[in-house]
Amino acid sequence: MESIVQNYSLNVADLERRFATKKKERTPAEIAVAIYHGICAGLAVITEGILVAPLEGVVSCEIMENKDGSKCLSVNYAGPIRSAGGTGQAISVLLADYLRRDFGLEKPELKEGLQKLINKKSKL
Repeated sequence: MESIVQNYSLNVADLERRFATKKKERTPAEIAVAIYHGICAGLAVITEGILVAPLEGVVSCEIMENKDGSKCLSVNYAGPIRSAGGTGQAISVLLADYLRRDFGLEKPELKEGLQKLINKKSKL
């Protein structure tokens, strides 16, 4: 009897090369869904699967375009993530940023009005 395991290579370099190729072939919608699931999986691991509230707080992810035409990530929240201490909220942003960089997306450029508001608040 032949094993199906013989057909698969477990060489790390080969797996990395195949994964990198597959990432380049994905559409923006597929990348957004992959990042969304990555954030939810990361939150489930960090909260040890006990809390459901962090997973309900992250609604979706979208790939958007900056003014210069580069692609960036937008994570949409339903409201505050209701976990004690805000760890879920902070970790979800860190996970999203890690996945954003892993998929080769740029940082989002802030709109002018939002940048002015941030500058004004930081001077207080």
